[in-house]
Amino acid sequence: MSEFVRHENCPYCNSRDNLARYDDGHGYCFGCHYTEPATEKWLGHKPVLKVLTTLRALPDDAKPQIGATGWMWLKKYGIIETETSGFLWSDSKQWLIFTFKDGNGTIIAWQARNFNKDRPKPKYLSYGPIGDILVEFGEGNCCVLTEDVISAIKVGRSTGVVGVPLFGSGIPLKLLTRLYRLFKTVGIWLDSDKTRESLLARSRANQYFPHVFTILTEKDPKEYSDEAINEKICNSMEI
Repeated sequence: MSEFVRHENCPYCNSRDNLARYDDGHGYCFGCHYTEPATEKWLGHKPVLKVLTTLRALPDDAKPQIGATGWMWLKKYGIIETETSGFLWSDSKQWLIFTFKDGNGTIIAWQARNFNKDRPKPKYLSYGPIGDILVEFGEGNCCVLTEDVISAIKVGRSTGVVGVPLFGSGIPLKLLTRLYRLFKTVGIWLDSDKTRESLLARSRANQYFPHVFTILTEKDPKEYSDEAINEKICNSMEI
């Protein structure tokens, strides 16, 4: 299967970035559906993540044994030990760290949830190409986009649903392109103070997916029980 390389201008409809270029040379415009065939002669430059030299090093004391503060926070949302693969804890920083790896097991990005009472801000710190990676929790034909990792984990518990964290409230075009190849249905679940962002995200996603639904709740998905999450997703998909 070919891999996405970059967005380009479409020579047919003149859109600025709707044409997706893949590493086998073929191109596809998600706006006008113009296509270009694959060619072995194409010499496009497939992006290389220079994380080995540019990714900030993890704290020296980062370890898989999560500290008491981190566990208290995780248990508040019902997260269990089997769902913490790739999580680390730094005592010196008081950080709960989520690490994200490529297919070879190399850490390409990481995000820390800050619990340091002396330096409480920022709450989250991200390093590496966070906006360029696709992180999935669960299995299914429908994906639901959430703002944070813990919410994505809880959403991914629902039958037939994959939780995907956005690490924020915006949906990068590159992420939509990748999701388009994997799912036919996409849901966008943001909390109620992100109404404008949710509408913009739905408008953008409607250009790619045959079925898009949105969920706006008072709190993030991680604040709700598994039963409530499943009910909200099922009800929203039926609308």
